[in-house]
Amino acid sequence: KKTITDDTKLIHYVGVTKPWNDWTNYPCQKYFNEAYQASCWNDVAFIPATNEKQYQVKSRHLKRNGNIASSFYYFMLYYS
Repeated sequence: KKTITDDTKLIHYVGVTKPWNDWTNYPCQKYFNEAYQASCWNDVAFIPATNEKQYQVKSRHLKRNGNIASSFYYFMLYYS
């Protein structure tokens, strides 16, 4: 089932990770990136992880993408 179609007008991103977080790498993020690049905010950097929960989530994302050293760094930020 295709969730996002050509007729989609609004995408509501739920959960801890949002497409404007600097660690996000989801297929559906391409829609956000297209809107972001066309917006007047396209010069604003994506938001980095700044708290324990975000460190944990970023660590998991990095590990799944094979970035083991970076994943360990954010895991240690989460753990400490």
